[in-house]
Amino acid sequence: MGKARSTMTSRFSLDDPDLLRKFKKAAKEAGLRSLKSKRAARATLLKEGFITKSGRLTKNYSR
Repeated sequence: MGKARSTMTSRFSLDDPDLLRKFKKAAKEAGLRSLKSKRAARATLLKEGFITKSGRLTKNYSR
């Protein structure tokens, strides 16, 4: 059997002021966590696939 894919069951719009406020708050908190220290920033870049374990850019982001 294949890997189950997550699907979004309900649609949402960032035109909803309450939802937009929640999104901005979550994005700000995630950014603060990522930039808390050099180690945290590096871990985030690695987790998101921007850099390799050795600290070099991945193929998608290098020239």
